[in-house]
Amino acid sequence: MRDRALTVPMIALLLLALGPLVLGLDWRGHEAAPGSWRDGVPLWRWSLLWGVLAGLGGALARRVSTPGARLVTVVPLLAWMAWMLRGSALGPLAWIIYALPTLVAWLGSLVLGSLAWRRGHEPHAQRQH
Repeated sequence: MRDRALTVPMIALLLLALGPLVLGLDWRGHEAAPGSWRDGVPLWRWSLLWGVLAGLGGALARRVSTPGARLVTVVPLLAWMAWMLRGSALGPLAWIIYALPTLVAWLGSLVLGSLAWRRGHEPHAQRQH
């Protein structure tokens, strides 16, 4: 019987689906008052995305164990973000501003989750006190 574990492509699709679910599809800025513009995606939605990514990364750390796989899983989400920000007045700077915390949340949680799992499963005799 085939293992039903999440594969790297499935995890990449899950992360890609999180983008529109959490951030939405309307990224245009809105004029809140005459001459005062508000970003299309509120900061609390970005924070929610980063929190969900951190939680998922910790939970899925064993399934995405190699550095290449860790990066491949987040690339579709980053590409979608770049596409949504393509018309930003800040140009590529807007993508960098949002991509860096996204990478830190995902990659950092994968590394920490993997380290925590290894530490919890190493033989008792090998643990240092």
